[in-house]
Amino acid sequence: MNVPTQLAARDEYETDAGLPPAGSRVWISGFSRHEHEEAARLLGLHGLKPTAFANGADAMLVPGPPSAEGLAEAERTGRRLLVPDDLRTTVHASQRRTAVEVSADTVRILDVTLPRRPAGGSRVPPAEQFAHLCLDPLFLKAARSVAIAAAAGLPCALEGETAVAKSTAVLWVASLCRQGAVRLNLNGQSDAGELVGRFVPNGQAAEPGDHHPPAAWRFWEGIVPDAMRHGHWVVLDEINLAEPQVLERLNPVLESPPSLVLAENRGERFGPDGDVPVADSFRIFATMNPAEYAGRSVLTEGCCDANQKPRSHDTSRIAWAKLMARVGEEFPLECPACGGDIRLIAFITEPGPIRKILTHLGEPLEPPPVSPARGPPTDWGELVQVHDDRDVFQASPDELPAVDIHSL
Repeated sequence: MNVPTQLAARDEYETDAGLPPAGSRVWISGFSRHEHEEAARLLGLHGLKPTAFANGADAMLVPGPPSAEGLAEAERTGRRLLVPDDLRTTVHASQRRTAVEVSADTVRILDVTLPRRPAGGSRVPPAEQFAHLCLDPLFLKAARSVAIAAAAGLPCALEGETAVAKSTAVLWVASLCRQGAVRLNLNGQSDAGELVGRFVPNGQAAEPGDHHPPAAWRFWEGIVPDAMRHGHWVVLDEINLAEPQVLERLNPVLESPPSLVLAENRGERFGPDGDVPVADSFRIFATMNPAEYAGRSVLTEGCCDANQKPRSHDTSRIAWAKLMARVGEEFPLECPACGGDIRLIAFITEPGPIRKILTHLGEPLEPPPVSPARGPPTDWGELVQVHDDRDVFQASPDELPAVDIHSL
């Protein structure tokens, strides 16, 4: 494996002896995308959990000699400061591990470790289903993405060609973790009732002597609220075959923490401070083929990962970022230095900061004046412009020829 130069370079900075205990979360800061992957691999060899967020991190990994700001941050937060050489000097061939490791209470897939539930759970995919599974690099990469989303409590969508085991990767990880999972195949005729629930005929017969017969209809709870209630994983196959307005119903479920209001029934609220708490083990996954496939819809920005390039849901199906790229000749959500994705952190809406930014950039503070629209003609003899750019003269009513409608 070719190690990036910045990671391979040795430095004279000395860190504290030893490494954090196994299972500690290490914040990876200052690396490019390719270097980030190598750093995460090194951390995994030591049983450390890589994270891209400072909150909750026990240590911080930087690419080289840390800056004064980095040292001050480490001292202020009490985090241990690490460099890549600290991880390499203690890695030996005898410490190499298999790609997948399953124990009584944990499952490790590459460098991601998940808890394993007790045996006997409901809706757990059977292990026999994966007896002939081939753990090739492409499949392990998809399974690792699933494991990362499951560990972080994030929704996850896998996009790829047909028959590359996208759904199988989710169900396989669920089977290893003894985690219940439900799967729904979406199509162009799918509606929101399949996801959140609908009223169905009540097949319950009246009991003898019952003065209050059962209602003719009952509410059937869809797979999403049922999974939120019982802590199952939801796998939505072919998500971009469904209509965008159907998927919009799940937008609150994709938030952190997830929530849902069953307005279709009695208005039950799932989520924080709601009527029904969401189980900690609830996760939602989706699989889809590329949008270029026939019949596939382009997902709205509410369904897309904020770290990915946004996709438009208008009729033209051209992302606004691509339209901006046609003018500026650079993709606005791609880092010009490393080519990685730029994540939208905040939208500035306060007038004061906006004016300071525009002043610093030398841009005008006021929008350009808008010319007033031309009003309708007020005189029958006025020269008007028609849609084909020819000047015509509009005659007055008195000058129009008389026509006998009976002669037509």
